[in-house]
Amino acid sequence: MPHIEPDASFAQRLAAPREIALVSQSGAGAGARLEWDASEGVGFSHLVSIGNMADVNFGDMLDFLAGDPTCAAILLYIEGVKHVRKFMSAARRCSRVKPVIAIKAGRHSVSAKAAALHTGALAGSDDIYAAALRRAGVLRVHDLDLRGRRSCRALY
Repeated sequence: MPHIEPDASFAQRLAAPREIALVSQSGAGAGARLEWDASEGVGFSHLVSIGNMADVNFGDMLDFLAGDPTCAAILLYIEGVKHVRKFMSAARRCSRVKPVIAIKAGRHSVSAKAAALHTGALAGSDDIYAAALRRAGVLRVHDLDLRGRRSCRALY
């Protein structure tokens, strides 16, 4: 919870407590997001960087956040998914109880190469990700611009 000490991010300020959770594969991206959003008055209920998912993955976080009353919506920054069945099951369950919104990196060849270099994630076919996210009930967006979206209801 980024508004509670101790905060393990590199951000210089704490985020205001809000009802949106961010689960990101990019630690630097999550830290930058936290820093920028704190300066804009946007906050998070949770901010989790799962990196290359060596232990905790998207499915784990979706299962946890689905039952957390402090979280009303979940934003995902996806570079690649390793445990596809677990992710799809968790995303379906979670999207039935709260909005799940995702941005998928690697839509274009240059960003796909960057994602592969960053976390070792294979970007995969954008069409396949689009269909899978839609089937799981996840709303796909192409940026995580949260200005003016202090409430999760403005996202969904």
